[in-house]
Amino acid sequence: GFPCRLISSSFPIRAVLKKFEGRIEPGDVFMTNHPFLAGAVHLPDWVFIRPIFYRKELLFFTCMGTHVPDNGGAQPGVYYLAVDSVAEGLNIPPIKLVEKGRINDDILDLILANNRLPDMMRREVSSLIGSTAVAERRLMELLDRYGKKTVLASIGEMMKRTEKAVRAEISKWS
Repeated sequence: GFPCRLISSSFPIRAVLKKFEGRIEPGDVFMTNHPFLAGAVHLPDWVFIRPIFYRKELLFFTCMGTHVPDNGGAQPGVYYLAVDSVAEGLNIPPIKLVEKGRINDDILDLILANNRLPDMMRREVSSLIGSTAVAERRLMELLDRYGKKTVLASIGEMMKRTEKAVRAEISKWS
């Protein structure tokens, strides 16, 4: 993964957890690009978040972010001329785009109506939602094969090793 995407994905996930507390279900997919409400990098970076439940327990979120070809705004693809985030394009707070496996067509239509490339973006949105489904399926395969305890322990070990390696590298800087 691209490090700035990996690090920045935690902010939209936290925003979804806060806004939708108690209303997160299997099959949901959330979306945002909002820099102030969800910590997105900037408006052309759309983030799609899928909660992953295993045996009715929310264990993970899979997060897919991409830089979209158009986000509305005053001029196509010219974000640096915008004087504020409204001029930059469509501001999307954390929303539930897919609820229990069903896409909310009204929300999608609103988003696409504010886009210069609606047909392309419809396909882009579909592929991004699909990518979160692939991640969910693969995590389920791991959980079924090795069990929750082993998968979580493996993730914990990877995080410890990564922290150790990063700290060792940073210590060389001085």
